Amino acid sequence: MTKTNPFLIVVLAVIGLFMSALVGIIAWVAADDYRPGPFRETFTLINDRGETVTEKMFRGRPSLVYFGYTHCPEVCPTTLYDVSVWLKKLGPEGAGLQVYFITIDPERDTQQLLHGYVNAFTNRITGVTGDPREIKRWSTAG
Repeated sequence: MTKTNPFLIVVLAVIGLFMSALVGIIAWVAADDYRPGPFRETFTLINDRGETVTEKMFRGRPSLVYFGYTHCPEVCPTTLYDVSVWLKKLGPEGAGLQVYFITIDPERDTQQLLHGYVNAFTNRITGVTGDPREIKRWSTAG
């Protein structure tokens, strides 16, 4: 009979709870009848490929939205790395999940800079920038 390491059980339980919470949040945001604060507002931004991003892209689709900036020393790159690992683990089941990294420093984070930054983690994350007033208005709406 093999003895199970109690520490391993606790770590796996915490990871399971975290992943369950993440999936629940994604499902909640994707629900058609749920409109979080920023999605009540109209906005027009631009992604790292030069395409327009509006609030309509989020309706009825599971989306993970992360606000940060490319010169963030620790939290942003660590989080984006974690997201890239989760996306890889989800595989084809997560194909419909949209992931957006929206800059809070649009003066510095240009479309080209964001493209290189997010693609260093995975091509599944879309960088978003735009007019600083539009980002501030949208990111603080609610």
